[in-house]
Amino acid sequence: MSAKVGFLGLGDYGSRIAARLINGGQDLVLIARGETLPRLQSEGLRPAPSATGQVEPPVDDVNVTDDPAAVGHLDFLFISVKLYQLDRACRDAAPLVGPDTTVIPLCNGVTAMDICADHFGSDRVIGAATGAPLHIGEWPRGSSERTA
Repeated sequence: MSAKVGFLGLGDYGSRIAARLINGGQDLVLIARGETLPRLQSEGLRPAPSATGQVEPPVDDVNVTDDPAAVGHLDFLFISVKLYQLDRACRDAAPLVGPDTTVIPLCNGVTAMDICADHFGSDRVIGAATGAPLHIGEWPRGSSERTA
């Protein structure tokens, strides 16, 4: 059985990582609001090129919702929002996070881990260094079975 994975925050960086996961075979539920939701429903995921010009292939058919409560608990939740939006995103994501959920904040800023830990508990949050390549590990450092 594959992991139940969700992604919240589909801006430039988030859309590239989400597309990479989907194109790599991961079943992913996207959480989107505002004008992003109907765009994803009608056009699919169209990631912008990275600053280095790398282009992720588009994903025509995506699993997207604006209702986190309808999704239920996830195994893994990626959150990729601006740091000033992270507290609100964590509150919005609360229905997605259960006792076995691992939260991976993909945010620039040294306080992202702390903000997520305040909402979900430090045992549920792992660290990620945004950029290419993406580095994920236990906080404050290290690897584990769940980060592999």
